[in-house]
Amino acid sequence: MAWVATAIVGSAVVGAVASSSAANKQSSAAKSAANTSAKAQNYAADLQFKQYNQTRQDLAPWRVAGANALKAIEQTPDFTFTPEDFDKFKDPSYEFVKNQALNALDRSAASRGRLLSGAQDRAVTRYASGLASQEYQNAFNRKLSVYNNNLRREQSLAGVGQNATNLVSQAGQNMATNVASGAINSAGQQANALIAGGNAQANAINGIGQSINQGMGNYLLYKYLK
Repeated sequence: MAWVATAIVGSAVVGAVASSSAANKQSSAAKSAANTSAKAQNYAADLQFKQYNQTRQDLAPWRVAGANALKAIEQTPDFTFTPEDFDKFKDPSYEFVKNQALNALDRSAASRGRLLSGAQDRAVTRYASGLASQEYQNAFNRKLSVYNNNLRREQSLAGVGQNATNLVSQAGQNMATNVASGAINSAGQQANALIAGGNAQANAINGIGQSINQGMGNYLLYKYLK
């Protein structure tokens, strides 16, 4: 009845081999799952970086324009108004209006015989002074308007640059948060997969031991009964 003993021992060996094979497959599957999770996380992180870089590149012209505008604002001198500015910003018709008015005063004075009188000189002076003062204020306002318009333009561009910078910063923060969160999740998945593989190996060892013990028990029982 040697074949019985052989069968008993063979069944124990088959059981041990089956347990070992199943454990190896489970362990291999767990490692494959861990590798897949790691690759997926790396792929997701690469996409995040590419999208962030694309966002930064798309907003670069606006950020540069804003930076240049801010520099222009910093270099803009305080508003001033000089006699040269008066000549530049006065109404082109100022001289014509002044000459026409003075000629009218002269004609009026001449008609009354006061062309060269002190009263005529005072009247001409008052009129010229008043007209000059009025035109000076107008010229001042014109230059101030140009100054403020240019400043508002630069301030607007600086604001655009600031908004673009804020968008890039927010995109960077979102990317960092998503990548970190993905890394944590991936690490957890990899750890669980490796733990599952380790558990499979431990179960296999237990299974092998149980198969051997059962085989030995069956063999001893066989010997006893024989």
